[in-house]
Amino acid sequence: MTITPDLTIRVFTNDQYVLDKVFYNNFYRVKVLPENSVVVDVGAHVGYFTVASILKGASKVYAFEALSANFRYLAKNTEFFADKVHLNKSAVLFKDSTLSLAQPKFKEDGKFFDFNDIEVEPSKDTPSETVPSFTLDSSLAMIPDEKIDLLKINIGYGEMEMLNNSSKLDRVQTICGEMRNPDTALVSKTIEYLKEKGFEKSWFAATDEGTEIFIFSRVDVSETFDLYNSNKT
Repeated sequence: MTITPDLTIRVFTNDQYVLDKVFYNNFYRVKVLPENSVVVDVGAHVGYFTVASILKGASKVYAFEALSANFRYLAKNTEFFADKVHLNKSAVLFKDSTLSLAQPKFKEDGKFFDFNDIEVEPSKDTPSETVPSFTLDSSLAMIPDEKIDLLKINIGYGEMEMLNNSSKLDRVQTICGEMRNPDTALVSKTIEYLKEKGFEKSWFAATDEGTEIFIFSRVDVSETFDLYNSNKT
């Protein structure tokens, strides 16, 4: 029997919203994961999807999170599964380098700090921290397992561009994530590119937040994901 650990929720943040969305409401539609599956969590926040993946059958999760304020709680929330979770404090973006991340902003309208909307390379007078940054391909190269069953990617922007520029997705079986302000032309280009790479199945769904969930898979996604409608392309 797998025991659900206590999960930390920071006060005056949007953590409770993210927990409800990702952990309890199954935002990414993951129903079960194959036995001994490997998951990569890009944009791990404080670990709610990482923990959910373990509870749904993953034997290993590689979690990437750059922001120190999030990473501390990612480590705390996943320590119960330390033998299965591998943490990497880095950003996954467009080049192997370093970059500056602004500290979370206080949202006056909601009276909370938003740890999901983080400005990259802010102005010099903005409080920030410098973090290592790697491309998606370089990040995948850090993972020793030959097969990656699920890649979840949600960093706030650029998800389609990163997938479209990746040449190392041959090990990945299924990709899921969320994108903001989707570029229709780039999405279409990415669909075609991933089809060439063997991702024959794709699925999209608009959310109430104005974003879109996406899934690309080499297998019938209904076998692995709990889909709430049949809008497949």
